[in-house]
Amino acid sequence: MQKIVIRNFGAIQESDIEIRNILVLIGEQASGKSTIAKLIYFFKSLGDDFFHQIFKTERENYDVTEDLKIPIRKKFYDFFGSTYHLPNFEITYYYNFENSRYLKLKLDLDKRLVANFSSKFFARDFQHTINDNKKVTLEIENKLSITSGVVEKMALERDKLRAIQTITTAINNLFENVHTSSLFTIASRETTVSYGATFESHLEITTAKTMEENRKNVFKAKEQTIDENLMIEFLQEIRRIKEVFKKYGGTFETVIKSFSQETSSFKTLLQNIQLVLKGTYKIDQYGEKILLSNEQYVYLKNASSGQKEVIRILQDAVLCILENQNAFRVIEEPEAHLFPVAQKQLVESLIFMKNYNPLNQLIITTHSPYILTVLNNLLFATRVVSNKPESLEEVATIIPQEFHIKPNEFAAYSLGNSLLQDATYCENIVNEKTGMIKQNYLDTVSDMLGGDFNFLYQLHTKNLRPR
Repeated sequence: MQKIVIRNFGAIQESDIEIRNILVLIGEQASGKSTIAKLIYFFKSLGDDFFHQIFKTERENYDVTEDLKIPIRKKFYDFFGSTYHLPNFEITYYYNFENSRYLKLKLDLDKRLVANFSSKFFARDFQHTINDNKKVTLEIENKLSITSGVVEKMALERDKLRAIQTITTAINNLFENVHTSSLFTIASRETTVSYGATFESHLEITTAKTMEENRKNVFKAKEQTIDENLMIEFLQEIRRIKEVFKKYGGTFETVIKSFSQETSSFKTLLQNIQLVLKGTYKIDQYGEKILLSNEQYVYLKNASSGQKEVIRILQDAVLCILENQNAFRVIEEPEAHLFPVAQKQLVESLIFMKNYNPLNQLIITTHSPYILTVLNNLLFATRVVSNKPESLEEVATIIPQEFHIKPNEFAAYSLGNSLLQDATYCENIVNEKTGMIKQNYLDTVSDMLGGDFNFLYQLHTKNLRPR
């Protein structure tokens, strides 16, 4: 199990969060939901950074300080800005909580970031594995530069690939990474629909330039650029997604048929997607459209805010399934501009994606109590079937099995809670006994929403009484 413990960072006073295969963070605005999600994304990306760092230098032997600690510090400054003005904080990310394997970030007396690994973090043979195989790759590159034979070159390339794969496996084991694809689905995703390719290209170039200038700034002048970094990654992935859809017919149905046999499960998923979109998505040489039932269409850039917000989430989820990615996904505010029923259909589609591959991991940040209610129903469906297996067919008429959530894969936390009585800043809202979201939390949110009405109703009835 992975875990993140945060003390006194930004809006986050104190949080202790288990990172399960489905993690939901709900709370008020400015309560730290996105900050926690971005920190998790940051820590999960360090293995890839380490891999690239190893091959950036011609040194045969890697160095923990030069190749890990210093790059981590630089990346943190680039992502979250200078720490000079911040109070002392401590962030501990447990890559394996049970084995006490963690990376801890904190400030020294000069307010500079210090990165420390736990004593059990590195396996005994890790250094030898990395160094020996790095040496092999360097030797092979030298041989390739002086070898002209095609067969010999192919043999050398195979040996080089084998050495690189050994390094990759060692690093993935070090950071306990099982994912081959990571994406942070930003809250401002509508920009990838509302504006044309020229604007997107200009935005990407301008953003990259801003980030590069910030990297050159001195420590005290560093600004937070994680949003810009995530925006560029997102734009690049959406560009790829649109090309895949174009290549395979342009609609969800044609893409699914191109990759896989059309099973009843996919039919259920397609039905959910069409219900959310209120039509059929299509991309062709003229652009992206929503086809309506009366054979008319509207260009996607002119569609509703909800359709524009949700389309990229749905496209990515479908390709995660069809390309059999081991996917790690963070999705900010999936409910944006969606009616509660559409929120239900979207959440079910995301859980379908998560359940399709047991290695997939999904983190959701949300303001919506409807999202929690949908998730609770999917948890409850699992509980009902577990208690009475013969009820599966009957339960599936309401909630198909592809949408069910296993309690041991689910975690949910409420952040902020300034409006709730007797609540801590970061509260685990899952009942340990039932594995479901605590009913008193859902009731409290409902009570908050209905409190003003009850007050007014009592005042109304009082005024109607005869004097």
